Amino acid sequence: MTNTKNRSNLLLVLAVLVALNGAAQLYFGRADLSEGKIFTLSDYSRQVVRELEDPLLVKVYFSEDVGPQYNQNRTYIKDMLEDYRAWSHGNLQFEMVDPHDKENFDAEARKAGVQPVQAQVVENDQISVRLVYMGMSFLAGDRKETLPFLGDVNGLEYTMTSTIRRLSSPELVKVGVIQGHGEPGMEPDPMAQQRRAPSGPSISTLTQLLRETYTVEETRLDTPVDPAIHTLVWVAPQEPVSELELYNLDQFLMRGGRLAYFADRYAVDIATRQAQPLELNTDDFLAHFGVKIEQDLVGDRNCGAVTVRQQGGGNPLAALFGIQMRYPLFVELRGFDDEHPVSRKLESTLVAWASSLDTTAFAAARSAGAVIRPLVSTSANTEVQRGPNFDLEPVQQLTPEILASRFNAGPQLIGATVEGSFSSYFAGRALPEGADAAGRLDAGAPTSLAVMADGDFVQDSYSQQGDNLALVQNIVDWLSQDEGLISIRSKTITSRPLVELEPGTRKLIKWFNILAVPVIFILFGLVRWMARRRRAGLA
Repeated sequence: MTNTKNRSNLLLVLAVLVALNGAAQLYFGRADLSEGKIFTLSDYSRQVVRELEDPLLVKVYFSEDVGPQYNQNRTYIKDMLEDYRAWSHGNLQFEMVDPHDKENFDAEARKAGVQPVQAQVVENDQISVRLVYMGMSFLAGDRKETLPFLGDVNGLEYTMTSTIRRLSSPELVKVGVIQGHGEPGMEPDPMAQQRRAPSGPSISTLTQLLRETYTVEETRLDTPVDPAIHTLVWVAPQEPVSELELYNLDQFLMRGGRLAYFADRYAVDIATRQAQPLELNTDDFLAHFGVKIEQDLVGDRNCGAVTVRQQGGGNPLAALFGIQMRYPLFVELRGFDDEHPVSRKLESTLVAWASSLDTTAFAAARSAGAVIRPLVSTSANTEVQRGPNFDLEPVQQLTPEILASRFNAGPQLIGATVEGSFSSYFAGRALPEGADAAGRLDAGAPTSLAVMADGDFVQDSYSQQGDNLALVQNIVDWLSQDEGLISIRSKTITSRPLVELEPGTRKLIKWFNILAVPVIFILFGLVRWMARRRRAGLA
């Protein structure tokens, strides 16, 4: 009787599984439980493919057995393309090019611009290295773009949506990068390797990323700014700006142009421990729009580290060795405004020798509807140094005594945005020599500015730290009115800085981890022992 019942139950379970499998074939669905929904297309990606007006074909060149580290990428890419196709109303199609016909596959991949890469694969229980293809091409009419290597699918949705948007847009938004005042170059120094010298400061990484979405060009302020430019990016000027250049920048803003300004107050030489003030002639101009970069340097308990070379044992003949020391002036910013689309979901960014922002001038500068919004601030344990002399030395340890005596200035604003309509900085003033007075605007259209009191964190030397690049890209996207791209980029933010705890809290957690499990086992044993004694007594 029992065996018959068990067989009936087994048959019932099998029947239910078969029915569920059949239903899954008819009614497909899935749940994305990942943080940020990284396996689900964002609303912006759906919008981009939904608005496609012309057919777009995506051809994927992915070799078979590309090694354990890449094998899952093929499935991930195929799933994403199926989602894109489903939301495109048939305007986006894709083809997984068959890799079995190796000769034709290789030739077509190379013709599409996908180059082979070396990958370790396992064959017959042996590891070997062979050439494989992992890329895709996008074809829209006579326009074509290629993603030559898909080894890392983190952020792939952003790349694919940007590519589709670029191919389907008749004209890209134009972004100008201001040069001419000692700013870091837009490209790497090509002569650095020949000179066997370190490359000069540059923002080549940022420039390359911006070119994936915008038309990027170098811009000078000694002539009126090209009216076709929507957003200007200005990173770390080192030399004074003339009145004529300020006038051209002012008129650009009066026409509704947008500005991202990342500037240092001091030029710091860490080798000599010297900080020289930068006189850029932009203070009054920025204050006119309600923002001022203070004459100070900001340190923070949340900070990076530097390697300091020391002589072993104090012996001058001993070899130098490097030790890691905390450097409070490399500030790890975590105080992002979660309400601002630029800084929402960002976790950490590292700034070097930053200053604080003063926004008290905004009350006098603001016009109807103008708003100023914070982007990011330091922690409560902040030190503010005001010149002319600065302590630029690293510290071995931030003891409670040091924190109490030095890092007690409270949170300091490092980045902010300003929006609204403003009068011209030159309204009621004589125009500088050489200014084009024709079409002069004394009152402007609505504009936006983003100001960060640090120009180092954008440069190649620091841009890979934390969410530095994501923050700058978000600022440019926001100024260029393309907030949809921000939402996609935020899905793949992976910086997760550790929270620094008080010494007492650290000890409490340490002893909890040591004692909790043994205590639980002891209590469990006691309960079991008492239960047995009780049963023995009853017997």
